[in-house]
Amino acid sequence: MGRMFKPTHVVLGLLCVMYFITYVDRVNVGTAASAKYSGTASGLMNSGSALAAIVSPLVAGYVIDLTGDWYLPFIMSMVLLGVGAVCALLMRPEQRFVEDA
Repeated sequence: MGRMFKPTHVVLGLLCVMYFITYVDRVNVGTAASAKYSGTASGLMNSGSALAAIVSPLVAGYVIDLTGDWYLPFIMSMVLLGVGAVCALLMRPEQRFVEDA
């Protein structure tokens, strides 16, 4: 009896799940700010992710060249992911922003 799923199908399925999870998080965080600031929050998140996509390969390559350790960039990204999770837990969407007159 052969395998039930091919490894390629499993990888594609996991990629679809990860894409869905990241998309849902972006939409929820952007609208959690408030209806008035959801566009600003979404724009900042998109700008931050674009900047990270540009800078992270450069930083990872520099760290690998400097230390020779291929695990260190992954550890650094896990730490940043943890910081982002803590920041998301500290969000209080029920509190209103105070605007100056």
